Amino acid sequence: MSRRAFSTEEKRQIISKIQSGVKNGELSKEWKTSASMISIIWKNRDKILNTQGVSSVRRLRELKNKNLDNVLYQWFKQQQALKIPISSPILQGKANKLATKLGMINFDCSTSWVQRLRARHGIVYGKIVVNFVKYNFCPEIFKFKACDPGPSTVYSQAAVSAVIAI
Repeated sequence: MSRRAFSTEEKRQIISKIQSGVKNGELSKEWKTSASMISIIWKNRDKILNTQGVSSVRRLRELKNKNLDNVLYQWFKQQQALKIPISSPILQGKANKLATKLGMINFDCSTSWVQRLRARHGIVYGKIVVNFVKYNFCPEIFKFKACDPGPSTVYSQAAVSAVIAI
């Protein structure tokens, strides 16, 4: 029998089968793993069952900065409600500012931390519909100048981020 990494959904299936009365030995043969691996899954059942919405994660880790994560996600939802697009660099900068306000001395937000935040909360990239003035780049004066495209225009995330950064 080889060692195998199970997804959270597979672990939930194993737990439900144990709860219905199937023996560890039978499950180990069915899932082609050792009986001790099934026992470990059973031992950690509370942790596994308390993960909501996570099905593809193979290893469950405790979040170190829960408070920062929650505050940053609430801020993101407020910005989203206002139809303000937020890019990863903006999230990264806001995370660093919030960490300072929360008294986290050695926190330096990395790109991978922002990627994991996006994955945890299902924040995706894409096109965003916004209702504000479109900006065009004017090379003569090296600035963006406004033009009115209409009430609702679709912009890419990168284009909107460039406008907000200025």
